[in-house]
Amino acid sequence: MIDRIAALVLTLALGTTVAAQADTNWPQFRGTHARGWQDGHATPIRWNAAPADGEASQNVRWKVRLPGLGHSSPAIWGNRLFVTTAVSAGGEHALRVGLYGDIKPVDDASAHTWRVYCFDKRTGDLLWQRDALTAVPKVKRHPKATHANCTVATDGKHVIAFFGSEGLYCYDVDGALCWKKDLGLLDAAFFRVPSAQWEFASSPVLHDGRVYVQCDVLENSFLAAFDASDGREIWRTKRDDVPTWSTPTIHVDGERTLLLVNGYRHIGGYDAKTGAEIWKMAGTGDIPTPTPIVAHDLVYITQAHGGKPPIYAIRLDARGEIPTPEGDEGGQHVAWSRASEGAYMPTPLAYRGLLYVLRDRGTLACYDAKTGQRHYRTRLGKGGGFTASGVAGDGKLYFASETGVVHVVKAGTEFELLATNPVGDPILATPALSEGTLYVRTQEHLVAVGKPKVPEVDDTYDELFERLLAKIVAPLVDDGDHPSVAVGIIALGGAVRKHAAFGTLDGREDGPPATATTLYEIGSVTKVFTAMLLAMAAERGEVAIDDPVQKHLPDSVSIPKHGDLPIKLGELADHTSGLPRIPKRLAPKNPYVRYDRARLHADLGTFRIAEARPGYAYSNLAYGLLGDLLAQKAGVTYEALVRARIAEPLGMRDTVLAIDDARQPRFARPFASNGKPGETWEFDALAGCGAIRSNIVDMLAFVAAHLEPSDALAAPVRAMRTKRHDVSDRVDIALGWHTLTFGPKSPVPGETVWWHNGRTGGYASFCAIHPATKSAVVMLTNRSRPVDQVGFKLLAALMGGVGVDYNRPR
Repeated sequence: MIDRIAALVLTLALGTTVAAQADTNWPQFRGTHARGWQDGHATPIRWNAAPADGEASQNVRWKVRLPGLGHSSPAIWGNRLFVTTAVSAGGEHALRVGLYGDIKPVDDASAHTWRVYCFDKRTGDLLWQRDALTAVPKVKRHPKATHANCTVATDGKHVIAFFGSEGLYCYDVDGALCWKKDLGLLDAAFFRVPSAQWEFASSPVLHDGRVYVQCDVLENSFLAAFDASDGREIWRTKRDDVPTWSTPTIHVDGERTLLLVNGYRHIGGYDAKTGAEIWKMAGTGDIPTPTPIVAHDLVYITQAHGGKPPIYAIRLDARGEIPTPEGDEGGQHVAWSRASEGAYMPTPLAYRGLLYVLRDRGTLACYDAKTGQRHYRTRLGKGGGFTASGVAGDGKLYFASETGVVHVVKAGTEFELLATNPVGDPILATPALSEGTLYVRTQEHLVAVGKPKVPEVDDTYDELFERLLAKIVAPLVDDGDHPSVAVGIIALGGAVRKHAAFGTLDGREDGPPATATTLYEIGSVTKVFTAMLLAMAAERGEVAIDDPVQKHLPDSVSIPKHGDLPIKLGELADHTSGLPRIPKRLAPKNPYVRYDRARLHADLGTFRIAEARPGYAYSNLAYGLLGDLLAQKAGVTYEALVRARIAEPLGMRDTVLAIDDARQPRFARPFASNGKPGETWEFDALAGCGAIRSNIVDMLAFVAAHLEPSDALAAPVRAMRTKRHDVSDRVDIALGWHTLTFGPKSPVPGETVWWHNGRTGGYASFCAIHPATKSAVVMLTNRSRPVDQVGFKLLAALMGGVGVDYNRPR
């Protein structure tokens, strides 16, 4: 069972997550000021995010499925990643990618839900999601577009989501809605054929407490600025232009802050403080999509479609109305131009003195950014189109095709293709970069790829491991508190897996020594197994986490409701069902052995629970019921279900409920919390709350699967690491796992770990993981006295914490 953690939080007081440095953020479309690059970290060259049968993924840190459709790019602040989607109730989630001329919009009049997600960028765990609106879209979408094209903007305080005609929304970073605004009908369509609607796509820009939007639409085009704190409109400037998909750019030039926009009739620079026009120029491509970018005191604009596809390099000190260059020329305000080498969809990339322009048909050209001298022009790949913009880092350029292939090109004046990496789904959203990890949004997934952050492991680690155990773990046995303790760790980004055992099986000095194969009761850590079975059953489609419990009970058995609201399966797993902690009339020494299914079903109808849904209330009975229901659904015993779906696939040979004759000599003798001989516990119907016996080798395999899950386990593990409820201001509950966030006085302030403990009549257990560093600790002992504080201290050391005698180059 989960023991009270009052003493624990005194030493691990919680605090807020430490903010990341600015150079790790990617706060809006194309990152900081739309520049599209981030240096200072090693970035990947090769990966495999779509392995064939029998292959393993490579350099993929995590991969999550995103429902619906969206072309919004990931935006990142600190360790939080934000992205949006639109989910059709009618199930229309198809994209038509490739190069074609059909402009007929998708005819889908079903209701859509516009949604904002927040993920942990390190692990892919869902931190929160918010549904902004459910309604029938006011504007249809292009077959290659979605109803969630705009990338969010964030400054670490606000999260700005723009859904065009469906409104502008501001959340705080914890998901609370701060304000929303209806900007009216923003009909983005082909101005020559107004019935050919595309949907809106210009992303918001957030700078210095203001939100800027560019709304070039069929009627009443405008630029506007809003106060990020309350949504108050600060200024609005009318624009005479046709619908475009371009996102504006902020550039701070000395004391001036410029707002730069692309356009057909009106490319321009505006005073960001007042909205006053500074300069303007007409373009020649009639549906401008690329975002303006700034480098070397030049503003780079590219266009295509309906005329000549130009590249313009406009000087930052431009003023007034600028004549449109003719041919490949410069002038007073235009440093250089190319009349027919511009891009239709991707935004150009200015990186390390060079300008890279990728056209939608896959032609990549490299120019001297200051003079416009072309160094090369070549074609990427064969067939398909390019909509996503390129990004760069660590001397490498990344260009994602609509066919789902990311081309990695070496930065420089000579073309060198380093790798082509299939991702598995079409890509039309621009990737994001943060701390060397490339975040790729595909049609169906969000994928994080990067080099493993694993230090070199050498022989000195064995000595360090021994020192760590001698200082933190061995005293539990040496001081006479525990007859034996088995401990296992995963460390150094998952590269190291070690275990050790101390003491004897029976508590006598000359008794049989504990080993890695010594068996212990793990008690309530069993609940993590049961939650995993629920998540796996949901992934298989056998049940839904939000199914009413009553749906899976015999007709003759009833379970109480919260007023008119049924208890759900997920509420059994997150301790919010309202069912009692334990049944009445349990035996004193081996309490669960005679509590069978008949008694369970008979008791269900007698329990009194709150009319309203309760908060967190820990319940062994709820988990026992859940395990029993899942076993009945599968038509096997709970033990057989654990063996078939978890233990055998993970190679856990000694994870059982019943100790047979062959295992009996390795089963540690139980001792109660007072040190006297204790009791082993047997379970019947409530096995799912605490019946499993295991050893340290098997438990390391179990936690390893939660740190680096296989493709088959990825979705269940992700569901289990999604926080569901607050337990207190110190702890949250997910499915099975509880979470604890270390505070400012701890060795690892701001870090969140997933954990569970257990105690029976003669045993205690502790299990915790830190997905961000792929670290884990498991502890098993044959005395019913908690080892949680030692386990947390050990995990903090593995995570790189200070305050313990453990040093390792990182």
